[in-house]
Amino acid sequence: MNDFKVLDVTLRDGGCVNNFNFGSTYMEKILAAQESAGIDIIELGYIDEKNGSECGRTQYINERVISKNILHCKKPGITYVAMIDYGKFDIDNLDSKSEESIDGIRMAFHKHDYKDMIALGRKIMDKGYKFYIQPMITSRYSDAELLELIDLVNTELPDASVFYIVDSFGEMWPDDLKRLLHLIDHNLIESMSIGLHSHNNLQMSFTNACTLLQFEANRDVILDSSIMGMGKGAGNLNTELLIEYLNCFYDKNYSVEPLLAVIDDVINQIHNEFYWGYAVEYYLSSVNHCSPSYAGYFYHECMLSTAQVNELLSRMSEDKKISFDRDYAEKIYRQYY
Repeated sequence: MNDFKVLDVTLRDGGCVNNFNFGSTYMEKILAAQESAGIDIIELGYIDEKNGSECGRTQYINERVISKNILHCKKPGITYVAMIDYGKFDIDNLDSKSEESIDGIRMAFHKHDYKDMIALGRKIMDKGYKFYIQPMITSRYSDAELLELIDLVNTELPDASVFYIVDSFGEMWPDDLKRLLHLIDHNLIESMSIGLHSHNNLQMSFTNACTLLQFEANRDVILDSSIMGMGKGAGNLNTELLIEYLNCFYDKNYSVEPLLAVIDDVINQIHNEFYWGYAVEYYLSSVNHCSPSYAGYFYHECMLSTAQVNELLSRMSEDKKISFDRDYAEKIYRQYY
């Protein structure tokens, strides 16, 4: 049987809520709770040369400061990773993996960069790290494009660890996920796991996670989640809900109590200052297949009504929807209002 693993993204995706300014104390408390809960894979944050910091934040200037500031003692059986957005870090500046360093790197990339991503992935693995392939907005790939990417991965990166389905805008329904699962599972090299990273704009993260768990994959499966769903906008799949479900129905033995404790001690304090969770503007961004930053801009900065936000999102050019462009958003707003 295939195995299921949990990858917690609180310190990385959750950092999009507070500009990664957790502070050392909160960072250490969250990590300790994840470790005590028995989380399989812990994502410690972003590596970003331009916007990264030396300490106190989970957006790091390089991988070396992770070991220096938070990853003081690695726990056996846990894999520690960080994410790099394509183009945000020179892989030549990455030190080779050591016993004290992170174990793996996840690379997020847009469709137009997927061919160039291959060479970077090879460099990362040659330095000793596990490599996780994160094609953003995976549902935007045509079948032919996705098959071409998979063929490149099978040929050039057959020793990569995970190939992800990334629901960047929280727009996928279970049938959308099933289509991608069938396509990937039947064509991806058998040694590689399949992962799912979802956003909860349509409140479908838990349902889609169950859909993946019930899918008879020919490989291991990894599910991304965050404590209390902490993440930008509508947030992510809740780790505490996911591990409870896995304990009940898949004979797992995660410990929920450490996560409940850190929710009281840390996460609720952040939530009181920075809101995340369901909001109608993020639902509208999903059904209009665009970055939630557009919906937030029209709703909160332009002070438009819900109906007006929906109208503007529906009028946007398809080639502008993927990445937020403030000038374009302002142009659309002034054109119609």
